[in-house]
Amino acid sequence: LNQVSIVQDKLYITEIVASNKSIIMDMDKEYSDYIEIYNASSEEIDLKDYYLSDSMTSSKKWKFPEIIIQPLEYLIVFTSGKDKCDLETRECHTNFKLSSKGETISLLDKNGVIISKIKYDKITKDTSLSLIDGSYIIANTTPYKENDGVNKIEEEKKSVIINEVTISNPESIELRNTTNKDIKLDDYYIQDKSGKICF
Repeated sequence: LNQVSIVQDKLYITEIVASNKSIIMDMDKEYSDYIEIYNASSEEIDLKDYYLSDSMTSSKKWKFPEIIIQPLEYLIVFTSGKDKCDLETRECHTNFKLSSKGETISLLDKNGVIISKIKYDKITKDTSLSLIDGSYIIANTTPYKENDGVNKIEEEKKSVIINEVTISNPESIELRNTTNKDIKLDDYYIQDKSGKICF
């Protein structure tokens, strides 16, 4: 399950895309994963005193360069592992990559205090973990824009349901397609009560 901790109301992580296959390209013409930051305050913020970190490389926090994020502005930070930043185009790349299978992303201040922390599970391709109405949910991506609150991804996934479970030998789970069209299952998974992904 997604777990969230936010201790201030100026900077927010508004989108996490951990499997970017066709959403936006970076300057190298590659589809790098990304994190979107939003300045919710009425003042500009110099990001040079802030850091991003992931759970896989928590001892190697990535420091923002001297970039100003304006009030109500969205900023994309690519998590490509390239560790570079073009100050003219404001395109930045962290020194770590995201895992689509789940991990923890943190936004920290100059003292290393975590001001926003999101632990997520699997994120499928070309979808995002989006901040909508105070909660993080899997939804359609809206880079550089306000998340629209329409969770079309979850609505589509209601089209496939668990129809029957057999606990005798052999154990089985029967899925049912409730629509009249074919559905590809490569963006679906089955999870047991411990959180382990089984399929």
